[in-house]
Amino acid sequence: KAYISVLEKLGDIDNIVYVYKQTGMEEARRGNFEQAINLFNSCFYAKAQFYGRDFFDYDFDILYKVKEIGEAFTFKDRLVEPCKSNAKIKLAYLTYGLADAGSVFAKFIHLFAKYHNQEEFEIVFFIPEREEQIYSKDHSLGVVKKIEEFGCRVVCAPNENNRFQRWLDTGKNITEYNPDLFITFAALARFEYYFIASVLPEKIKKVALVYGPPAQFVPPSFDAAIGRSKHPLFDTPIDIHATAPVFMDDAVKNNICCRANLAVPDNAIVLMSAGRYTKFKEVLFWEIVEDILNMHTDAYFVCIGASKKDINMDFDERVSDRIVFLGWRADVDCILPCADIYINTFPNGGGYTVREAVANKIPIVSFRNKRGRCFVRT
Repeated sequence: KAYISVLEKLGDIDNIVYVYKQTGMEEARRGNFEQAINLFNSCFYAKAQFYGRDFFDYDFDILYKVKEIGEAFTFKDRLVEPCKSNAKIKLAYLTYGLADAGSVFAKFIHLFAKYHNQEEFEIVFFIPEREEQIYSKDHSLGVVKKIEEFGCRVVCAPNENNRFQRWLDTGKNITEYNPDLFITFAALARFEYYFIASVLPEKIKKVALVYGPPAQFVPPSFDAAIGRSKHPLFDTPIDIHATAPVFMDDAVKNNICCRANLAVPDNAIVLMSAGRYTKFKEVLFWEIVEDILNMHTDAYFVCIGASKKDINMDFDERVSDRIVFLGWRADVDCILPCADIYINTFPNGGGYTVREAVANKIPIVSFRNKRGRCFVRT
């Protein structure tokens, strides 16, 4: 830690990545697998944290090592029978982010459970977190209850303090379920999820859902991927099918936020952007917002996902009272209908939120996308 601290002060990010990676490899050689995976996670996110921007790329050495560790624990005596023609197709979803308040993945999980064809599919959602952790939080408990109301099953990891054992137990539970397809929401966002996938017998077909940079979502060892747009098709290393489902849930339609709750006048022109705070770090973006507000005195800008403290900028006093920071919100889909115009973040563009704006028939202002560059930003 002391050495990493020195490297951070020197701005030597390449050596920070190197130290995390090599230390992780050494821990793996010693059999300290949980510590190794934690260090690999630190290596993977080092550049993103250092630069304050989304930046992710494949490290095939780490991927190979995590897969190697997982395969050492595979249940090799497991026999996977082919799906019978008259039986339901069994799907095993490995959830991600369900324990985090306001997680967009919780929304995805909820919608997948709701709109699946129950007559053709048998669906189980596997959660690698402790059962007591999931059931003790209102937001995650609410999602679990909804999943079960929709006729799907939920299987949490046991209340085991040993994280590595929880990962193994999750892999065992999925293996015993004997799914026709194993599907991940963010297989590489943290390497324990790839470890769980690697524990499964090879005959279980693995599919990655792609909601951002392939390096965060698509293991090269998987059988296929499903993307929410055409963008990741260029950089996804396996076969991928692009689809663009956009859901406007009935509960949202009946619970739309009013402008008064946002401290915005009813007769104002509301410009809005949403995303993680890292997507609002570009000074040029805020200069453009200030210019627009100066030109249109009846306009307000609403920022969802970042607080004024996150931005740490001094705004033009002529417009500062018309910039509203809402911070991180779990009810973005209820707030979006208040917008007259949605402005995509720059240079790190939005993802699912842009599609939600489309679903609400809100005009969108975006920026030119360089399709030829590597897709390392969401």
